[in-house]
Amino acid sequence: DLAVGYPISSAIIEAVLAGVPGVHIDLTRHPDHWFYDVDYEKFVFNDLERAMDVIRRWVRDPADEPGLGDHSAVIDRLDPFRDGKAANRMGTYLKWLLDGFKDGLDRDIIMADAAERYCKKWGYDKISAV
Repeated sequence: DLAVGYPISSAIIEAVLAGVPGVHIDLTRHPDHWFYDVDYEKFVFNDLERAMDVIRRWVRDPADEPGLGDHSAVIDRLDPFRDGKAANRMGTYLKWLLDGFKDGLDRDIIMADAAERYCKKWGYDKISAV
């Protein structure tokens, strides 16, 4: 009914993408994580007691904690496709990288080429530089 994970967790994100509400317990307290800018104490908590109080209220009656675990405000940022083909896209991207290394190209050229190919195939809005 509700996925709960520690800390901010890809396992919880996987559950959310499968349609299960999810809560991240961030006891390491990383308030610089972008989740804190969205809806603090709806899907990310940095206080275990507070999180447990909210979860207990939700278990008794979900109407008492509307929106708990709801990632809808960030779902497009987590997975803009939601089509079950992430492994295909990632595999293709990795193949492009490996092909570049096999061809003896420079790392920066390989990375830029793979990013450009990804953007052309799946959309420029689907990749960001870090």
